This record gives sequence, C-alpha cells and structure tokens, in this order.
Amino acid sequence: MRPEPTIYCLVLYDDFELTSSAWLKWINCAQSIFRLADLAISHMSFKGEASKGEKYVTYPRTISNLMRQLEERNPVEWVSLMYLPDDYNQAIFDFHLNLNARHDQRGIYARKEVIESIGLPRLHKQVEQYHPLEKYLEAEASRPESLFTLTRGLADASDYETLKIFNDTRSGK
Repeated sequence: MRPEPTIYCLVLYDDFELTSSAWLKWINCAQSIFRLADLAISHMSFKGEASKGEKYVTYPRTISNLMRQLEERNPVEWVSLMYLPDDYNQAIFDFHLNLNARHDQRGIYARKEVIESIGLPRLHKQVEQYHPLEKYLEAEASRPESLFTLTRGLADASDYETLKIFNDTRSGK
C-alpha cells in the first residue's frame, strides 16, 4: 500500500460568473498554473448541457466538447482539470494537480511536492492575476477527500487530525 501524499489546497470563494468569457478566463489561469508546475492537463470533467460530469476523460477528448458548449453559450455548472499519472487507479486519490471551478469557488488541489516545485509566492502571484486573494482557504492534509469536504462546507476542520490550515479569510471563520 502506497503512503498517502500530503495534499495542499488553495480555494477562492466568491460569487463567480458562469459566462463563457469567465470560464475561458479561468481555464487560461488554470493552464498557466499547470505550466508553472511543468505538468500537462491529462484529464478533465465538466457538467453542462452536453456533459453530466460523471467521470474524468482524457483532456483532448473533452476540451473540444467544453469549448463547443461555451461557443454556443450553453450553461456550464462546473469544470475540473487534472493531471493524472499513467498508472493511476482512482482520480480522487492519484491526481498530482487538480484545478476545479464552480459558481461559488475556484480550487487548486495539489500534491505538496508539486506546490513546492512551483513555490507559494509564484502560485499566489499567478492566482492574483486571475482573482484577488481576499476570501480564501489555504490548507493541507494527508487525505484529499478531507480537503474536498472541508472546502465545500460539508465537514468541520476538527474532523481531520492531519489537517493544517495556513490561511482562512472566509467571513465568519
């Protein structure tokens, strides 16, 4: 059994636009973060009129479908972009870098070594070109699912013993 990697997250909270141009701006930001990490987007999923977002599919097969949806101005609810190694078993546990977006948050989840290769100052600078770091959560844990449930408000920080919160500027937290 492989040891669980430490996962870092930076999640921006706001009421984000879901227009085609807003999605394209976010995708451009995500692509630049993948470049900083020297990783290529390998898989993606999205939920919209033409996709139920039930599983991750290879990026080349899916990005054209998403772009068509955006060109036709069809609504898109969320998008997730991921780097998965060739030998992955489950996307949720084996990703190296995952950027996802919904109407109320934009999240970056990455293995700690990926973040260390980028450097937090460079990551923050890149993110701030997209959106100010005003209302956000920055943390790490040894289980990715704990970060996903925490950042979506489905769990409390005290539920996770490996959780370390570095910054939490969400109101009321």
